[in-house]
Amino acid sequence: MILRILLLALLLLLPRSAPAAETLNVYTIWSERYATVVFDEFTRETGIAVNFLRFPSGEVLARLIAEKENPQVDVFFGGIADAFVAGKKEGIFEQYVPGGAETIPAAFRDPEGYWTGVAMNPICFMFNRPFLEKHALEAPASWQDLLNPVYRNGLIMA
Repeated sequence: MILRILLLALLLLLPRSAPAAETLNVYTIWSERYATVVFDEFTRETGIAVNFLRFPSGEVLARLIAEKENPQVDVFFGGIADAFVAGKKEGIFEQYVPGGAETIPAAFRDPEGYWTGVAMNPICFMFNRPFLEKHALEAPASWQDLLNPVYRNGLIMA
């Protein structure tokens, strides 16, 4: 079911009036494992081959900005919302409102049609309770808490 939703999302991102392409070039932040499944299914459904390159979100945004005057890809698929907001400000995206966009909650799409979300990933704080207890520390409960010097050299982001 998830694959079908993601495939539909990718199909929705394609311009309706664009000439038929033989190949779709894509930048994604998704791991190859997940991107390959979605793009292979897209190819099976449409007959359009997908060439994709995977980058970390900061790197893909920098690359898209650098390529602004000579874009190398057709679609940026699966980035974080911050990257799309920044890309819109940089003027690297074209407006496109896919059919069915009105069924996607407003929080997951740009009101002016510059991006449409395809997935939602939670951000979680995890901590080592025995470590905190041993060092008489409170568990962080907010981003602001993480700035407290007591956590210096003790944070990992994955």
